Amino acid sequence: MRKHIYFDKLSDDDCIYLKAAFEGADASLEKELFEFIDTIFNQKDIDCFFDKSIGELDGFFEGGILRLLQKIIKLGEPIEFNSKNGINYYKWQHSEHNLSIQDNDILCQIIDKQVYYEQRCLLVTLIKNKYMHPIFVMRDDTTSQYYSTDFERIFFCDNPQNFQDWLDRKRKFEHHTKHDAVKRKNNKDEDVSILYLHPVGDILKIEKLLNEAIAEKSNSSKVLYNYDAENKRYITFYAHRENIALYHAFHLENEKDIPQTIKDKISKIKK
Repeated sequence: MRKHIYFDKLSDDDCIYLKAAFEGADASLEKELFEFIDTIFNQKDIDCFFDKSIGELDGFFEGGILRLLQKIIKLGEPIEFNSKNGINYYKWQHSEHNLSIQDNDILCQIIDKQVYYEQRCLLVTLIKNKYMHPIFVMRDDTTSQYYSTDFERIFFCDNPQNFQDWLDRKRKFEHHTKHDAVKRKNNKDEDVSILYLHPVGDILKIEKLLNEAIAEKSNSSKVLYNYDAENKRYITFYAHRENIALYHAFHLENEKDIPQTIKDKISKIKK
């Protein structure tokens, strides 16, 4: 699945900051930003998007910053967000500890992709330290029940290194022998779910299922799910070392053990 990069909106204050920085004595900022965009530009499996207002800023800038914005526009496609999923979005304000209705099309688009299509999304900001806290958006889903709320995490970066860290993060599979098909019991003589795929011979199939697996909530990746069409069963991936995204896997015998939200997401993705 291709990854999505979204370039953050530029407010008037952002424009003033960038213009002053580019016209000032700190040439390192200009160099770093150009290298940053070049790093993104050279990725082959990433789709880039930007708010359409970025294309209207030409008159505000001259020289290097204008060339940078033109490169961003060349990289991606403008966003015109129109949610059809019956969801209202609210931004969590850390400084005020309250919620405000979210009117940022880019953040709404990211959450929409993360929630419904489990798309790997990243928000790129050209302003260092613009976000002093993790970005959380609360969504009210009025499609499944009268009122429900969930927080969704938006990952962002503002320099080449943390972009590379996000890019390189890959889920890894490590088999637990207690889930071998020949066993079915753990060391306490308890029944254990088994893995119907061979951990060596079917490793490519397992890795594909893992990398496309989805979580019940996009801000938690401890337990992931997918549907194994070959074995006609749902498969669960459990992170036994979550800090390095290391997972073991087993199939579920009973579909009742799968959350309905997961079934709905997988059904939508597989169409």
